[in-house]
Amino acid sequence: MLPTGETVDLSFQSPTPEGYYYLGRNHRFVEQLCQLIMANTLARVDKKAARAAVIRTRQVSTKTTLMLFRCRNVIEQVKRGYQIVAEEMLLWGWRGIPQQKEFLDHAVAKQLLNDACAASELSPQARASFLDNELKLLAQLDAEFQQIAEQQSTHLVEAHQRFSTLMDKQQFQVVYPVLPMDLLGIYILLPE
Repeated sequence: MLPTGETVDLSFQSPTPEGYYYLGRNHRFVEQLCQLIMANTLARVDKKAARAAVIRTRQVSTKTTLMLFRCRNVIEQVKRGYQIVAEEMLLWGWRGIPQQKEFLDHAVAKQLLNDACAASELSPQARASFLDNELKLLAQLDAEFQQIAEQQSTHLVEAHQRFSTLMDKQQFQVVYPVLPMDLLGIYILLPE
């Protein structure tokens, strides 16, 4: 999908400088690379997050864990009875430990993820230890994960209802959320 040769000078901007090969977001190479990355993310083993980060940051004063989920819901059109699968990404998390139940909704988690910058280095061993500890907590959160999935299902149906009211007056209802949600990433923010 790229020109032949040992090296290729690439440009990501257009107009492309002389002697460079333009590689834009719609290029077949970029599309194939994205598909490969997403396939590898979803085909993980042992239910571990495919993307993870552990950083020290000044944006939190307590250890904060953020999780990126893929939520899928089967939705049915009431009158015709056909079903569709709706997918969305959801950020969620907690401060401290989950037992404290200081959970963060999507908006707060998204803001933290956007704002958090690494303030100092952590050893690979420390990062691995923090990540392993958080992954062990996930089994204790099944009830919360199911509640989140059900809430997202309700919100999704409401959004479909609002849209269909404006467009074609079709009624939708949730048939069921697809559980468990797919964990695509886990991000641990440690106070500096």
